[in-house]
Amino acid sequence: MMSRLPQPSHRRLQPANSSSNLNSNGLVKHRVYLIRKSHTDDIHEHLPQTMVFGIIAGLHGTERLSALINHDKYKILQKGHAVKTQEIRRGMAVEMEGSPWLVVTTEQVKPGKGPAYIQVKLKNLMTGSHMEKRLRTNETIEQVNLDRRDMEYLYSDGSGGIFMDMENYDQITVPVEILGNTLDYIKPNGQVIAHVLKGSVINIELPPVVDLEVTDTPPGIKDATKTNQLKEATLETGFKTRVPPFIKIGEIVRISTDTGEYQCRAGE
Repeated sequence: MMSRLPQPSHRRLQPANSSSNLNSNGLVKHRVYLIRKSHTDDIHEHLPQTMVFGIIAGLHGTERLSALINHDKYKILQKGHAVKTQEIRRGMAVEMEGSPWLVVTTEQVKPGKGPAYIQVKLKNLMTGSHMEKRLRTNETIEQVNLDRRDMEYLYSDGSGGIFMDMENYDQITVPVEILGNTLDYIKPNGQVIAHVLKGSVINIELPPVVDLEVTDTPPGIKDATKTNQLKEATLETGFKTRVPPFIKIGEIVRISTDTGEYQCRAGE
């Protein structure tokens, strides 16, 4: 018989008081992610040792669920929550093909012929791989509620970016492999949302656009207003993009974090 793990010392899960969470036998039925925080943790042989996606059934309420899950080693990241495809937004995490994916971009497409659909670009939160997928409108998909942490970007070094957790003020290093081109769009003291999995930051969520100062750009044509001829500009983060000829050094421009392209002057 499987022995129980010690009861967690901190708060228990909220009671499952919704009838929609019960199956025909009156047993609690929740779709959850169980994450092992450390590969060196001691763990019961019958509990999952890697990420497990599935249905936990036969647990009569909160007491039994708390007894089976050691909260010092595991974190429940998600309960099943269905959303329509047209409700999917950038930065949302969803379950597809048995894995959690982060929505990188989403676009509603209305072709001349055929039904409308949602085109999404996704990042696998376990492997880091990417894929693009076409989803039918009104299709139902499972949302994953990641552990999201408010963080402040401090500075970067050779190993990555240094961020401070705004809740406990711990400083952590996010490696360059995770950051990608994130530091092109944030400056020191910039606020971001970090997605945390297994106790580690796996993704930094940026806003759709950011405002950055132009630190270097060639002189433009006097009184130029046309934007069809762009020039190169260096922004305060060191990122280079192309801007209209009338943009000058010292101006604040709005940049898309999806494409890196100039959108407008800040405030326009």
